[in-house]
Amino acid sequence: MIDATCANTVRDAIGLVTRRLSWLAAARGACGAFVAAAVAQLLGWPAHLTTLPTNASATPAGLLHALAAVAALMLVGAGIALFVTSRSRAAVARRIEQAAPQCRNLVVTAEELLHAPDRVSPAIFALVQREAARLLDGLHIATLFPTRRTIVALGASIAL
Repeated sequence: MIDATCANTVRDAIGLVTRRLSWLAAARGACGAFVAAAVAQLLGWPAHLTTLPTNASATPAGLLHALAAVAALMLVGAGIALFVTSRSRAAVARRIEQAAPQCRNLVVTAEELLHAPDRVSPAIFALVQREAARLLDGLHIATLFPTRRTIVALGASIAL
């Protein structure tokens, strides 16, 4: 009999890491786009959008247009980063293995067996899933894939 609880634990852990890596990729892409927008501003583009009107009571439409352009660039940067980041379960399992060598290829094997459990006997499938679930339960995902630097970089790029 296949132990569905352990298989679900493996599946859920890989899903959690997938979401975290996707968020990190989107934040890094937005950060890069924000920095690109800041550099473009320093180089004088688009000058006509950022000149404030001389009349103090007028709406600073140019500034609003510039902020909209920066927001659009952030969305594009985040989208590009998400698009080029591999979010396949196999790729995420490999990333976990790279970050936590104590897994000894067990997470990759467990993920592969989730798609083809008939490749091995039910006892071996259950053993691999149980051991992978045990290892994944012991991992602290936030330590393996920290967000602090990304959040600081995003905050710094927004402060530009």
